[in-house]
Amino acid sequence: MERRHRSNKLKKEQILKKLWNYRELCLTHVYSEPDSDIHMMVMDHIIPKIVEEYNITNCKNIVDIGCGQGYGMEKFTELGCKNVSGITLSKEDANASRKRGFKVKEDDMTFLSAKDNKYDFMFVRHCLEHSPYPLLTLLEFYRVLQPGGKIYIEMPSPRCTRPLEEYDNHYAIMGPRQWVALFKRAGFKVIDIAEMSFDINDKESQTDLGKEIYEWYILEKSG
Repeated sequence: MERRHRSNKLKKEQILKKLWNYRELCLTHVYSEPDSDIHMMVMDHIIPKIVEEYNITNCKNIVDIGCGQGYGMEKFTELGCKNVSGITLSKEDANASRKRGFKVKEDDMTFLSAKDNKYDFMFVRHCLEHSPYPLLTLLEFYRVLQPGGKIYIEMPSPRCTRPLEEYDNHYAIMGPRQWVALFKRAGFKVIDIAEMSFDINDKESQTDLGKEIYEWYILEKSG
């Protein structure tokens, strides 16, 4: 029995070491996300829509996961939302957001330092596809969201012209059928699904890059 216990302990240590090494590799793919015309355009459209439709101004604790340099948090604040904070692994983005006056934690979205049931609204835009383990990340989102709280998740579709699946920092470019299955497995209720699409081009080279298709979801943590 003692020999088997030592063997199991060794296997556990080996597994943890491999997982840690994998996480360290993934961290080398973290990058800064400065404000861009595309992302600002989409947020200018979507944030007022969800603030009005889901009464986000009544939320007491809002977090932007993968907050970039703070543009999204700024939009929420302009629309009357209070106590808006951000989370990012990019030190450059964290510092840029702080210069805009926002509180930001440099946290891993899969291993958040927040307490259980902390937030009543979470804004997760173009972030979850960067998780090497999306189900674990969704379970973490569920943990920190209050019962009855809502979460907005937006991701690029696998139907985008650009081969985003091939980017080093993209681990989970999947369609709605798979995502909805994971959302439900993590305990969420899916209350809205939609998509947006538009053509993009490289301004410098005047090259047409094809169509971008973004899928978004509103999830709720049942009380």
